[in-house]
Amino acid sequence: MVWMRLAIAALALVMAPLSVSAGSANPSDGSGTLVGPERLNVPKCGHETDPLSVDVTLSNGTWSGNGLSGTAVPLNEQRRHFDLAFSPGSLATFEDRLEDWASELCGLPVTITSSETKRFKLKFNKTLEQARVLLNLKAEGFTEEGVGKGIYKLKITGHWVVAD
Repeated sequence: MVWMRLAIAALALVMAPLSVSAGSANPSDGSGTLVGPERLNVPKCGHETDPLSVDVTLSNGTWSGNGLSGTAVPLNEQRRHFDLAFSPGSLATFEDRLEDWASELCGLPVTITSSETKRFKLKFNKTLEQARVLLNLKAEGFTEEGVGKGIYKLKITGHWVVAD
């Protein structure tokens, strides 16, 4: 009988972290206004760096900001580092924005044919008071003058408020 209670207690200890993390809110869920530079480099057309401010929200494994959204997968047990991904609709919207920006740089209409996210991360400091988003994306596309590639980089940081 004692061994059975020990087995149940051991099982409860093993399962407790799983049930808490699966059923509870993410400790870093919240929001913040993150600011910093975004940069687009299109060889043969030029490059441009602009300031950007994004109201970012993280909730239940999803992120949103500036009309875009997607998934946020924790990369560590402390849930301070997340791998972000665009939802399919948000990726299309983001690519449309990049096409407009690249068209301005090139002076010609640009059409993106493919893109690859090299890095898209959300990171928090230990106290969850500061957040940083990093995004590196490579795109291929064409104009009436030929095909080309471009690189988009984003690095924004700011104060984070954890949700109650």
